[in-house]
Amino acid sequence: MQQSAEKARSLQRSEELRQAGEVVAQLRSHGMQVGEMPPAELEKIRAAVQPVIDKNQATVGPEFAQSFYAALASYRNSKR
Repeated sequence: MQQSAEKARSLQRSEELRQAGEVVAQLRSHGMQVGEMPPAELEKIRAAVQPVIDKNQATVGPEFAQSFYAALASYRNSKR
């Protein structure tokens, strides 16, 4: 049951990321300017929060964390 819940959670997160991308694209198509943080600044933030992620990864479950970050990487790669 736990594995099913973790899989569903991962799929939900992936869907949320996909939908967020669609919303941003829709807003842009209607003329809204959407600001994005420069990649170098994002990397600084990611580096700063990595210790917190590492500390809490066991709490949320390593499998979930891995699937979440895989989905996030997939989303980021699809934007390129």
